[in-house]
Amino acid sequence: MLTKEYRMLRRALALAFAGTMVVVTMGISSARAAPAASPTTPDERCRLANDPDYSTNFHMDGGRGKTFPEDSSGVVLRLGDVVRVDPVFDSSGDHLVYINLGFPVYYGGINPEGLPEIAGNGYPAPGLNKYSLVAWLTGIPHAAPASARSGTYFPEITQANSTLKLAINDDETWDNSGAWDVGIKVYRNALQDGGFEDQTSRTISAPWHTEGPEPNKGIDIGLGFANKGVNNAFIRTSSCTWNAVTQDIPVRPHTDYRLQASIRTSNGEHEGLAKVDTVFMGVRPGGSLIPQDQAPQFGPSRTGIYEPVSVAFNSRENNTMTVFVGFWGKCSYDGWIQIDTVFVLSS
Repeated sequence: MLTKEYRMLRRALALAFAGTMVVVTMGISSARAAPAASPTTPDERCRLANDPDYSTNFHMDGGRGKTFPEDSSGVVLRLGDVVRVDPVFDSSGDHLVYINLGFPVYYGGINPEGLPEIAGNGYPAPGLNKYSLVAWLTGIPHAAPASARSGTYFPEITQANSTLKLAINDDETWDNSGAWDVGIKVYRNALQDGGFEDQTSRTISAPWHTEGPEPNKGIDIGLGFANKGVNNAFIRTSSCTWNAVTQDIPVRPHTDYRLQASIRTSNGEHEGLAKVDTVFMGVRPGGSLIPQDQAPQFGPSRTGIYEPVSVAFNSRENNTMTVFVGFWGKCSYDGWIQIDTVFVLSS
């Protein structure tokens, strides 16, 4: 017996897929910005100084150590995040605040580059400038920034729950006064585990979820069916139902995105297998069952070939969107789809 929630989902999807032209004709569809010509990766957006997904200013009294993210912020560094650290300047171009070091070592304002003297043993970061701003990403020291105006760029985070520690490269901080304000910007992939490589069992688990009543949805782990890497997701059914894999993703309001995935289907060339031509991929506003944007109906794929499917969308006023990839089964005909290399790029 179908649950009430599933019947509502099926009805909403059916109305959305069948009624697109009616909505357009009536003129009640919400306007959205034109999709960006070339949505980019977090790495590219950081280098282009585009709007970050998260930003904050760190106030560092005396240049003493401070760790990002702070526990109270609720922010975590995720795999694939790109981080940029910048000194904060006032309108005159001077540093908003600065470090004073105790006399007689040095007295006066120190900019983030520190002094043109290389720190030796006993300093927090030997080999970098004395009294410079230094960042440690999971234990590895970096000059931050490399120059006072350029900031320091940290490429993709490769370890979950990494931390960034900021401090002055000073062997004694007890006599420091003043402070630095440091800007931190985080650029990230909206969608996680797009290759399903972080899945550790045949059962689909977070950050991915499933829709539909059929139990035969899961992960192929190291079975040779992947488009890239060693894993992929699959859905298989012989019922007349909608089944899908989904993921809720954070988005910046009124931002252009592109969703893309590689999909392979059964194509009817083997006895008893359905020619699956009812694959749909797209996005819905968080909490809604009605698709906002979706790729054209897809399938069947060529024999043994993963084919790219993509759709551009704008987040409108939303902070969360639901990505879905699934298909409507054909009654009494066994059919399947395999899904891999799902990603979301943003402008």
